[in-house]
Amino acid sequence: ACIEDIDFAAPRGLDRRSTMALAQGKWLKTHENLIVTGQTGTGKSWLACAFGRQAARLDHSVLYVRVPRLFEDLALARLDGRFPRLIDKLTRAQLLILDDFGTHSLTDQQRFHLFEIVEERYRRKSTLITAQLQGDAGLP
Repeated sequence: ACIEDIDFAAPRGLDRRSTMALAQGKWLKTHENLIVTGQTGTGKSWLACAFGRQAARLDHSVLYVRVPRLFEDLALARLDGRFPRLIDKLTRAQLLILDDFGTHSLTDQQRFHLFEIVEERYRRKSTLITAQLQGDAGLP
């Protein structure tokens, strides 16, 4: 996936000017975040990967994680002592892509972990979240 391959003619509601402005990477330098929402099959994950690839081209470190897998990894890491290292890895990346947020209900512990990650990154690093949610429902 790359920015140059985005099909703006497809009915997804993507604005060419806004998308290309985001591709310049200023939002990464100012540690802002991006939330991409839409229905299943509209290309949210693909678009997130395109922004991730563009961020890497701009010399930003990028980490892509599917949210359901993230919570599995966090639970295992807590059991085997890797939890601090995993949290460090998640907070160290200049761009963290959290894909498929909101596909499952969160437990209190998962909500706490997500808050901890987002709080640690706030105004220091950028986070891109893809979600099937509309608006801000359920987002941290």
